[in-house]
Amino acid sequence: MSVENFTEDNGATASCERFFRSLFKPSKTIAYSSNRVSLGRQKLMKNKILTILFIGLLIFSCLSLSSANVVKCPICGGTGIIDCPKCGGTGTIETQGGTSCVHCSGTGTLQPTVQKTGMQVEQRDGATYVMGTFHNKETFDVSGTVTASLSGHSNSTEVTFPAEEDTAVTIQINYLGSYPSAIQMIQHTTISLGGIESITCPYCDGTGTIADSTTCTKCQGTGTIDCTTCDGTGYVDEALVAQSAGFPLVAIEAVVAVVAVAGGGVGAFVVLKKKRVSEQSLRRLSPRQFSDWVLGRLDGKAPSSRDTAMGIDGYTRGGQPVLIKQSDDVGMTVIDSFAASLARNKARNGVIVAYSFGSDAVRGKVRAQLNYKLQIEMLTIKELIDSKRTL
Repeated sequence: MSVENFTEDNGATASCERFFRSLFKPSKTIAYSSNRVSLGRQKLMKNKILTILFIGLLIFSCLSLSSANVVKCPICGGTGIIDCPKCGGTGTIETQGGTSCVHCSGTGTLQPTVQKTGMQVEQRDGATYVMGTFHNKETFDVSGTVTASLSGHSNSTEVTFPAEEDTAVTIQINYLGSYPSAIQMIQHTTISLGGIESITCPYCDGTGTIADSTTCTKCQGTGTIDCTTCDGTGYVDEALVAQSAGFPLVAIEAVVAVVAVAGGGVGAFVVLKKKRVSEQSLRRLSPRQFSDWVLGRLDGKAPSSRDTAMGIDGYTRGGQPVLIKQSDDVGMTVIDSFAASLARNKARNGVIVAYSFGSDAVRGKVRAQLNYKLQIEMLTIKELIDSKRTL
Protein backbone atom coordinates (compact mmCIF):
# COMPACT_ATOMS: atom_id res chain seq x y z
CA MET A 1 0.00 0.00 0.00
CA SER A 2 1.37 3.41 -0.91
CA VAL A 3 1.48 6.40 1.30
CA GLU A 4 -1.20 8.09 -0.82
CA ASN A 5 -3.56 5.08 -0.60
CA PHE A 6 -2.94 4.83 3.11
CA THR A 7 -3.87 8.40 3.73
CA GLU A 8 -6.90 8.26 1.46
CA ASP A 9 -8.23 4.90 2.70
CA ASN A 10 -7.85 5.76 6.30
CA GLY A 11 -9.15 9.30 5.94
CA ALA A 12 -5.88 10.91 7.24
CA THR A 13 -5.80 14.62 7.35
CA ALA A 14 -3.55 16.82 5.29
CA SER A 15 -1.58 17.69 8.38
CA CYS A 16 -0.48 14.08 8.76
CA GLU A 17 0.75 14.05 5.18
CA ARG A 18 2.75 17.21 5.79
CA PHE A 19 4.28 15.59 8.86
CA PHE A 20 5.66 12.63 6.95
CA ARG A 21 6.95 14.75 4.12
CA SER A 22 8.75 17.08 6.57
CA LEU A 23 10.86 14.15 7.70
CA PHE A 24 12.46 13.96 4.25
CA LYS A 25 13.03 17.73 3.75
CA PRO A 26 16.10 19.59 5.23
CA SER A 27 15.05 22.04 7.92
CA LYS A 28 16.14 25.67 7.49
CA THR A 29 16.35 26.04 11.29
CA ILE A 30 18.64 23.05 11.65
CA ALA A 31 20.89 24.27 8.82
CA TYR A 32 21.15 27.73 10.35
CA SER A 33 22.02 26.27 13.76
CA SER A 34 24.70 24.09 12.19
CA ASN A 35 26.31 27.09 10.48
CA ARG A 36 26.40 29.02 13.76
CA VAL A 37 28.07 26.10 15.55
CA SER A 38 30.65 25.78 12.76
CA LEU A 39 31.51 29.51 12.84
CA GLY A 40 31.79 29.45 16.64
CA ARG A 41 34.15 26.51 16.52
CA GLN A 42 36.36 28.25 13.93
CA LYS A 43 36.53 31.44 15.99
CA LEU A 44 37.31 29.46 19.14
CA MET A 45 40.05 27.56 17.32
CA LYS A 46 41.51 30.82 16.00
CA ASN A 47 41.55 32.33 19.49
CA LYS A 48 43.23 29.21 20.87
CA ILE A 49 45.94 29.40 18.20
CA LEU A 50 46.58 33.09 18.94
CA THR A 51 46.67 32.36 22.64
CA ILE A 52 49.21 29.57 22.12
CA LEU A 53 51.36 31.81 19.94
CA PHE A 54 51.27 34.62 22.50
CA ILE A 55 52.17 32.25 25.35
CA GLY A 56 55.00 30.89 23.23
CA LEU A 57 56.27 34.43 22.69
CA LEU A 58 56.25 35.06 26.44
CA ILE A 59 58.06 31.78 27.14
CA PHE A 60 60.68 32.57 24.49
CA SER A 61 61.23 36.00 26.01
CA CYS A 62 61.67 34.51 29.47
CA LEU A 63 64.12 31.92 28.16
CA SER A 64 66.08 34.67 26.40
CA LEU A 65 66.31 36.65 29.62
CA SER A 66 67.28 33.63 31.69
CA SER A 67 70.03 32.74 29.25
CA ALA A 68 71.56 36.24 29.39
CA ASN A 69 75.11 36.45 30.70
CA VAL A 70 75.39 37.67 34.27
CA VAL A 71 78.29 40.04 34.95
CA LYS A 72 79.56 42.07 37.84
CA CYS A 73 77.64 45.25 38.41
CA PRO A 74 79.69 48.08 36.85
CA ILE A 75 78.44 50.58 39.41
CA CYS A 76 79.49 48.79 42.61
CA GLY A 77 82.16 46.53 41.08
CA GLY A 78 80.40 43.41 42.36
CA THR A 79 80.43 44.47 46.02
CA GLY A 80 76.70 45.14 46.19
CA ILE A 81 77.23 48.46 47.96
CA ILE A 82 77.88 52.02 46.84
CA ASP A 83 78.78 55.26 48.53
CA CYS A 84 75.86 56.98 50.16
CA PRO A 85 74.71 59.71 47.75
CA LYS A 86 73.61 61.94 50.61
CA CYS A 87 76.95 62.17 52.43
CA GLY A 88 79.27 61.20 49.57
CA GLY A 89 80.48 58.11 51.42
CA THR A 90 81.82 59.94 54.46
CA GLY A 91 79.04 58.94 56.83
CA THR A 92 78.68 62.52 58.01
CA ILE A 93 76.90 65.65 56.81
CA GLU A 94 78.69 68.98 57.09
CA THR A 95 76.78 71.65 58.95
CA GLN A 96 77.07 75.41 58.81
CA GLY A 97 80.22 76.96 60.24
CA GLY A 98 83.44 75.23 61.25
CA THR A 99 86.57 75.50 63.35
CA SER A 100 90.05 76.65 62.46
CA CYS A 101 92.40 73.84 61.46
CA VAL A 102 94.81 73.22 64.34
CA HIS A 103 97.44 71.69 62.06
CA CYS A 104 97.97 74.71 59.80
CA SER A 105 96.59 77.34 62.22
CA GLY A 106 93.93 78.22 59.67
CA THR A 107 96.37 79.19 56.91
CA GLY A 108 95.67 76.22 54.64
CA THR A 109 99.43 75.67 54.23
CA LEU A 110 101.32 73.16 56.32
CA GLN A 111 105.01 72.84 57.16
CA PRO A 112 105.36 69.10 57.96
CA THR A 113 106.92 68.46 61.35
CA VAL A 114 109.72 65.94 61.82
CA GLN A 115 111.50 66.25 65.19
CA LYS A 116 115.00 65.19 66.10
CA THR A 117 114.77 63.07 69.26
CA GLY A 118 118.38 61.97 69.76
CA MET A 119 122.00 62.01 68.53
CA GLN A 120 125.06 59.83 69.04
CA VAL A 121 128.63 60.24 67.76
CA GLU A 122 131.21 57.52 67.24
CA GLN A 123 134.69 57.55 65.71
CA ARG A 124 136.23 54.45 64.14
CA ASP A 125 138.11 53.35 61.05
CA GLY A 126 139.38 56.87 60.41
CA ALA A 127 135.90 58.46 60.22
CA THR A 128 133.23 60.00 62.41
CA TYR A 129 129.75 58.47 62.40
CA VAL A 130 126.88 60.67 63.46
CA MET A 131 123.63 58.85 64.27
CA GLY A 132 120.42 60.83 64.62
CA THR A 133 116.89 59.72 65.49
CA PHE A 134 113.89 61.55 64.01
CA HIS A 135 110.16 61.24 64.66
CA ASN A 136 107.60 62.06 61.97
CA LYS A 137 104.51 63.49 63.68
CA GLU A 138 102.42 63.62 60.51
CA THR A 139 100.00 61.00 59.22
CA PHE A 140 101.84 60.88 55.89
CA ASP A 141 105.41 60.25 54.77
CA VAL A 142 107.75 63.25 54.74
CA SER A 143 111.00 63.60 52.79
CA GLY A 144 113.91 65.83 53.65
CA THR A 145 117.68 66.24 53.73
CA VAL A 146 119.65 65.20 56.83
CA THR A 147 123.02 66.92 57.26
CA ALA A 148 125.71 66.02 59.80
CA SER A 149 128.62 68.38 60.54
CA LEU A 150 131.81 68.22 62.62
CA SER A 151 134.01 71.29 62.89
CA GLY A 152 133.18 72.49 59.38
CA HIS A 153 133.28 69.06 57.77
CA SER A 154 129.88 67.77 56.72
CA ASN A 155 127.93 65.23 54.71
CA SER A 156 124.24 64.92 53.71
CA THR A 157 121.73 62.32 52.61
CA GLU A 158 118.13 62.29 51.42
CA VAL A 159 115.73 60.47 53.75
CA THR A 160 112.02 59.61 53.67
CA PHE A 161 110.44 59.43 57.12
CA PRO A 162 107.46 57.02 57.41
CA ALA A 163 104.27 58.44 58.92
CA GLU A 164 104.13 58.50 62.72
CA GLU A 165 107.34 56.51 63.13
CA ASP A 166 110.88 56.96 64.49
CA THR A 167 113.67 56.76 61.94
CA ALA A 168 117.39 56.34 62.68
CA VAL A 169 119.82 57.99 60.26
CA THR A 170 123.59 57.42 60.23
CA ILE A 171 125.92 59.74 58.32
CA GLN A 172 129.63 59.19 57.82
CA ILE A 173 132.04 62.17 57.95
CA ASN A 174 135.53 61.44 56.71
CA TYR A 175 137.15 63.54 59.43
CA LEU A 176 138.33 62.78 62.97
CA GLY A 177 139.73 65.99 64.43
CA SER A 178 141.41 66.22 67.82
CA TYR A 179 139.31 66.71 70.94
CA PRO A 180 140.33 66.33 74.60
CA SER A 181 137.14 64.40 75.43
CA ALA A 182 134.12 62.81 73.86
CA ILE A 183 131.91 65.54 75.32
CA GLN A 184 133.85 68.23 73.48
CA MET A 185 133.64 66.20 70.25
CA ILE A 186 129.87 65.97 70.64
CA GLN A 187 129.70 69.71 71.33
CA HIS A 188 131.31 70.32 67.93
CA THR A 189 128.94 67.89 66.15
CA THR A 190 125.52 68.67 64.77
CA ILE A 191 122.87 66.79 62.80
CA SER A 192 119.87 68.56 61.34
CA LEU A 193 116.98 68.13 58.94
CA GLY A 194 116.09 70.53 56.16
CA GLY A 195 114.67 70.73 52.66
CA ILE A 196 111.05 70.12 53.72
CA GLU A 197 108.74 72.31 51.65
CA SER A 198 105.40 73.68 52.77
CA ILE A 199 102.45 71.85 51.28
CA THR A 200 98.69 72.24 51.02
CA CYS A 201 97.37 71.18 54.40
CA PRO A 202 95.99 67.65 53.96
CA TYR A 203 93.97 67.83 57.17
CA CYS A 204 91.70 70.63 55.93
CA ASP A 205 92.40 70.27 52.19
CA GLY A 206 93.85 73.78 52.16
CA THR A 207 90.68 75.50 53.33
CA GLY A 208 92.05 76.47 56.74
CA THR A 209 88.87 75.26 58.46
CA ILE A 210 87.46 71.92 59.51
CA ALA A 211 83.70 71.80 59.07
CA ASP A 212 81.42 70.62 61.85
CA SER A 213 79.38 67.54 60.94
CA THR A 214 76.56 65.25 62.02
CA THR A 215 75.85 61.58 61.33
CA CYS A 216 74.21 60.92 57.96
CA THR A 217 70.63 59.71 58.43
CA LYS A 218 70.45 57.85 55.10
CA CYS A 219 73.34 55.43 55.74
CA GLN A 220 73.36 55.76 59.54
CA GLY A 221 76.99 56.80 59.46
CA THR A 222 78.31 53.79 57.55
CA GLY A 223 78.95 55.77 54.37
CA THR A 224 77.46 53.06 52.15
CA ILE A 225 74.07 51.81 50.97
CA ASP A 226 72.89 48.85 48.86
CA CYS A 227 73.66 49.39 45.17
CA THR A 228 70.50 50.61 43.46
CA THR A 229 71.54 49.14 40.10
CA CYS A 230 71.91 45.51 41.23
CA ASP A 231 69.75 45.74 44.39
CA GLY A 232 72.74 44.78 46.48
CA THR A 233 73.44 41.48 44.70
CA GLY A 234 76.61 42.64 42.96
CA TYR A 235 75.54 41.21 39.60
CA VAL A 236 73.41 42.32 36.65
CA ASP A 237 72.46 41.02 33.20
CA GLU A 238 75.05 41.82 30.56
CA ALA A 239 72.37 43.37 28.36
CA LEU A 240 71.48 45.80 31.11
CA VAL A 241 75.08 46.90 31.36
CA ALA A 242 75.00 48.09 27.76
CA GLN A 243 71.76 49.96 28.31
CA SER A 244 72.66 51.45 31.70
CA ALA A 245 72.76 55.21 31.60
CA GLY A 246 74.94 55.13 34.68
CA PHE A 247 77.70 53.22 32.93
CA PRO A 248 77.95 54.51 29.38
CA LEU A 249 80.79 52.42 27.99
CA VAL A 250 79.22 53.33 24.68
CA ALA A 251 76.43 55.74 23.92
CA ILE A 252 73.33 53.92 22.78
CA GLU A 253 70.30 54.90 20.75
CA ALA A 254 67.27 52.67 21.31
CA VAL A 255 64.48 52.29 18.75
CA VAL A 256 61.44 50.51 20.17
CA ALA A 257 58.99 48.88 17.76
CA VAL A 258 55.60 47.81 19.08
CA VAL A 259 53.60 45.18 17.19
CA ALA A 260 49.90 44.62 17.88
CA VAL A 261 48.90 40.97 17.96
CA ALA A 262 45.32 39.89 17.20
CA GLY A 263 43.49 38.88 20.33
CA GLY A 264 44.91 41.72 22.44
CA GLY A 265 48.57 40.68 22.70
CA VAL A 266 51.37 43.19 22.19
CA GLY A 267 54.95 42.39 21.27
CA ALA A 268 57.97 44.69 21.32
CA PHE A 269 61.61 44.61 20.37
CA VAL A 270 64.54 46.99 20.87
CA VAL A 271 67.22 47.78 18.32
CA LEU A 272 70.47 49.05 19.84
CA LYS A 273 72.81 51.24 17.89
CA LYS A 274 76.28 52.05 19.23
CA LYS A 275 77.64 55.56 19.01
CA ARG A 276 81.21 56.64 19.56
CA VAL A 277 81.91 58.35 22.87
CA SER A 278 83.17 61.94 22.62
CA GLU A 279 84.33 64.56 25.10
CA GLN A 280 81.14 66.49 24.43
CA SER A 281 78.93 63.53 25.38
CA LEU A 282 80.98 62.90 28.53
CA ARG A 283 80.61 66.52 29.65
CA ARG A 284 76.85 65.98 29.81
CA LEU A 285 77.19 63.16 32.34
CA SER A 286 76.67 63.61 36.06
CA PRO A 287 79.82 63.42 38.24
CA ARG A 288 78.92 59.89 39.32
CA GLN A 289 78.31 58.71 35.76
CA PHE A 290 81.55 60.34 34.64
CA SER A 291 83.54 58.57 37.39
CA ASP A 292 81.94 55.24 36.49
CA TRP A 293 82.91 55.72 32.85
CA VAL A 294 86.54 56.52 33.73
CA LEU A 295 86.87 53.52 36.05
CA GLY A 296 85.31 51.35 33.36
CA ARG A 297 87.89 52.47 30.81
CA LEU A 298 90.66 51.80 33.32
CA ASP A 299 89.13 48.42 34.16
CA GLY A 300 89.35 49.61 37.73
CA LYS A 301 87.24 49.34 40.83
CA ALA A 302 85.14 51.72 42.88
CA PRO A 303 86.49 53.29 46.09
CA SER A 304 85.36 52.53 49.61
CA SER A 305 83.76 55.20 51.76
CA ARG A 306 87.09 55.67 53.52
CA ASP A 307 88.87 56.14 50.18
CA THR A 308 86.33 58.79 49.17
CA ALA A 309 86.83 60.63 52.45
CA MET A 310 90.60 60.56 51.81
CA GLY A 311 90.24 62.08 48.33
CA ILE A 312 90.60 58.89 46.28
CA ASP A 313 87.96 58.25 43.57
CA GLY A 314 88.89 54.65 42.72
CA TYR A 315 91.70 52.34 41.67
CA THR A 316 93.18 51.12 38.41
CA ARG A 317 93.33 47.44 37.56
CA GLY A 318 96.87 47.45 38.95
CA GLY A 319 95.75 48.99 42.25
CA GLN A 320 96.92 52.57 41.69
CA PRO A 321 94.78 55.23 43.41
CA VAL A 322 92.88 57.45 40.95
CA LEU A 323 91.68 61.05 41.23
CA ILE A 324 88.95 61.89 38.69
CA LYS A 325 88.31 65.54 37.83
CA GLN A 326 85.52 66.42 35.43
CA SER A 327 87.16 69.75 34.58
CA ASP A 328 89.83 71.48 32.50
CA ASP A 329 93.20 72.99 33.41
CA VAL A 330 93.77 70.90 36.55
CA GLY A 331 96.82 72.41 38.22
CA MET A 332 99.35 72.22 41.03
CA THR A 333 96.92 72.84 43.90
CA VAL A 334 94.85 69.77 43.01
CA ILE A 335 97.97 67.66 42.53
CA ASP A 336 99.39 68.79 45.91
CA SER A 337 96.18 67.78 47.67
CA PHE A 338 96.08 64.41 45.90
CA ALA A 339 99.74 63.78 46.76
CA ALA A 340 98.99 64.43 50.43
CA SER A 341 96.11 61.94 50.26
CA LEU A 342 98.39 59.33 48.68
CA ALA A 343 100.98 59.93 51.37
CA ARG A 344 98.41 59.42 54.11
CA ASN A 345 97.48 56.10 52.47
CA LYS A 346 101.18 55.19 52.16
CA ALA A 347 100.85 54.82 48.39
CA ARG A 348 103.82 55.17 46.07
CA ASN A 349 102.05 56.27 42.89
CA GLY A 350 98.74 57.53 41.61
CA VAL A 351 96.78 58.66 38.55
CA ILE A 352 94.91 61.91 37.90
CA VAL A 353 92.33 61.92 35.10
CA ALA A 354 90.99 65.21 33.70
CA TYR A 355 90.00 66.84 30.43
CA SER A 356 93.23 68.84 30.47
CA PHE A 357 96.01 70.04 32.78
CA GLY A 358 97.22 73.56 33.55
CA SER A 359 100.66 75.01 32.94
CA ASP A 360 101.71 74.46 36.57
CA ALA A 361 100.63 70.80 36.67
CA VAL A 362 104.16 69.58 35.90
CA ARG A 363 105.44 71.57 38.87
CA GLY A 364 102.88 69.84 41.08
CA LYS A 365 104.07 66.48 39.79
CA VAL A 366 107.68 67.39 40.61
CA ARG A 367 106.68 68.59 44.09
CA ALA A 368 104.97 65.26 44.75
CA GLN A 369 108.20 63.50 43.81
CA LEU A 370 110.36 65.74 46.01
CA ASN A 371 108.05 65.93 49.02
CA TYR A 372 106.62 62.41 49.10
CA LYS A 373 108.67 60.34 46.64
CA LEU A 374 105.47 59.82 44.65
CA GLN A 375 105.04 59.12 40.95
CA ILE A 376 101.84 60.73 39.66
CA GLU A 377 100.59 60.03 36.15
CA MET A 378 98.45 62.65 34.39
CA LEU A 379 95.93 61.15 31.97
CA THR A 380 93.57 63.11 29.73
CA ILE A 381 90.06 62.09 28.71
CA LYS A 382 91.10 62.16 25.05
CA GLU A 383 93.79 59.59 25.77
CA LEU A 384 91.22 57.39 27.50
CA ILE A 385 88.80 57.65 24.60
CA ASP A 386 91.52 56.86 22.08
CA SER A 387 93.03 54.20 24.38
CA LYS A 388 96.51 55.55 23.74
CA ARG A 389 97.76 54.70 27.22
CA THR A 390 97.26 51.75 29.55
CA LEU A 391 97.86 51.54 33.29
